[in-house]
Order: sequence, then C-alpha cells, then structure tokens
Amino acid sequence: MISKKDMKIIQKYPKLFIKNNAKIFSLLREYPRNLSEIARQLKMPTETVRSRVLKLVNSGLIKITAIVDYYKLGLGNYKAFVKPKAIKGINFKDFFTIAPYTYLKTKVLGQLSGFYFGYNFPLDKERILYDFYEEARRAGLLKDYSIFKVTTPLYVFPDFSKYFDTKRRRWNIDWDAWVDAVLTTEKVEFPELSVVSKKATFDEIDLTAIAMLQENGMVRFASIARNAGITLQGLRYHYYEHIEDKKLILGYHVDFYPYPPILCNEYVLWISFTSEKNMFRFVGASVDKPFMKMFERIIGENELLTTAVLPVFDQTKFFRSLEKLVDLEIISFYKVGILDKEALYEVSTVPPGKYYRSGAWTVYESRIMNKIKRVS
Repeated sequence: MISKKDMKIIQKYPKLFIKNNAKIFSLLREYPRNLSEIARQLKMPTETVRSRVLKLVNSGLIKITAIVDYYKLGLGNYKAFVKPKAIKGINFKDFFTIAPYTYLKTKVLGQLSGFYFGYNFPLDKERILYDFYEEARRAGLLKDYSIFKVTTPLYVFPDFSKYFDTKRRRWNIDWDAWVDAVLTTEKVEFPELSVVSKKATFDEIDLTAIAMLQENGMVRFASIARNAGITLQGLRYHYYEHIEDKKLILGYHVDFYPYPPILCNEYVLWISFTSEKNMFRFVGASVDKPFMKMFERIIGENELLTTAVLPVFDQTKFFRSLEKLVDLEIISFYKVGILDKEALYEVSTVPPGKYYRSGAWTVYESRIMNKIKRVS
C-alpha cells in the first residue's frame, strides 16, 4: 500500500520536468560547474538556475557525476552474476567484495537471480579476479557464475522534446514505433561500445580530483585543491593538462529517475544480438528513451548488459517489445534480473590513490584467495 508521503511524491514528481528544468538537465552535462553559462544560454537569472539546481541536487532527485574512462587508469570494467549455494555463516555479498575495486553489489531477482557485482579491477592483474571465482566454484561455494569484461558505460539521456508531454507532464512512449526504429535505424557507430582505451599516465592528485568529480560533478576546484593538498593553480594545471587533455574524464552524466521511484522496478538485462549491426541498431533506437539508463558491451561479443527503469504500467509493454525483436531475429536471447533496490550498494569513485604506487595498482592476491580457504 502506498503511504501518504509516497503519494505526495508521486503527485509532485512530474513537476520535476517542467520545460526549463529539462533544458537545465541537458546543459548540466556540458557545464556542471558553470551555472552562469547555463543561465546565459537559457536567458534566465543565474541565481534562479543555481537555486533550481541546488534544490534538485540536495533533495537527491538528480545526481551529476563525471564519466571516467577506467581503462585509461589501467582498470578494467567487470560484471559478475553469481549464484551461491546456501551455506550457513557466509555473507556472499561481502565475500565477493574485493576492496577497493568493487563498485557495485546487489541482490538480483528473476532469471539472473543471485548477486550482481561490478568491479574496476587492475587490467594487468585480472587473472586474480577470474581465478578467485573459479576457485570458489571448485570449493563448492557456487552453483554457477558468469563474469564478463565490459566496455566503459554508454549513459542514456532522454530526449524530452520527443517523449515528454510538458502540458500533461508525462512521458509518451510508442512501443511499436520503438520496435520499428530498431528495424529501420541505420547502423550507428558508438565508439564507447567498440574501443577500449589504452592506459594513460596520471598521478595521485589526478585520482583525487577524478574521485571527487565522480562523486559530485559540481564540486568546486577550490574544494578539490584543499583535499589534494595543492594550490588552486596547481589543481587547474592537473585538471586541464592531465584529466581533460588525456580524456581521463569523458564527460558528465545527469542521473535521475524519469518516473517516481516508488512506481518503478530497475532491471539488468543481458541481451545477445544476431549481429553487431543489429546490436548497434538497438542502441541507436534506445539511447534517447527515458526507460533506458545505460549500455555496456561484453568485450568480444555482440552482447550488451543494460539497465532499464520501468514503471509498473509499462513493464509488460517493454517485454512484449523485446519478444517481438526476438521473433524478428534482431535479438538471439535475453535474460532479465530485477535489482533489489533495498539491497543495492553502489559507489562511483575510483580507488584511492594510496593503492596506486610506482605506476601500478596494488592487489593483495593472498588475502583474496585466503577467503576461500577460510570457509572451505
């Protein structure tokens, strides 16, 4: 049953997307720390823009984060679906956490039931991660697991002008048109889903700045400089000559729920396509839709891990559309998991610089493998 508090949120939520707010969301991706420029482009007073943005951020309705190219930091992006055996005394959510390289851990319900983990793990030591999972299976701790190396995420930003009715304050999705768009969209190249970057040079100050910008894309340079223990001038040098010039940060993402969270389920989908062309068509037809959050390609495969947010009244329509794409031989197969929002733990910061010494990330292999010995 929906509480009175939640009902008020549901009733007020569409006001989040009034016309100027939608434009502010879009411009925040380009100018997360330059509200004056946003105000200039929208011909609004700077203080009005600042007030709106801070109200939205402080209330938790939106979050502005830097999109980091982890591969340039020497860190791969790995996702794992884990089905553990029921063993008394083992908290598997903690067991498969490898500090400081775990950024996502949650329970999953449905076809992919079990646990879902995300790691930004040192590329030159990825063998340790793979060995850890295989040894856990051999020790009888797991029923099954799948682990993938995936690309840097391609984040979705919905096209308000196409899909949001500002008068009725609701999203309008034509599901048949979405299927048709997948069939007719010309092949679109998405470098984020095709190319993995080579490692760049960086230092501990760069990592400190990146972590703070990933936590809050609006953070002031003065705050970063104080935290890094350098002057503001020194911080600006690191940002423009290291972080920006080497594209360690690819841009900024404005994260928000398009629908009241109380009315939504968040899904993770593992989708296999009949060809690379069809995979890119699917992405091209979906990258501006409000129900998609992000795409990651499983490296070496025509397969995606994608996250979708769906209100209860659209879930059946969404899955019917996927079934049509299977029948039309665009999709080979797909598997679905519902993320348990109550059990979701997600951090979005790079590992602390203390783990990066002499140009390499530190991984304590014996500590990781000893976890298995202690319980088997």
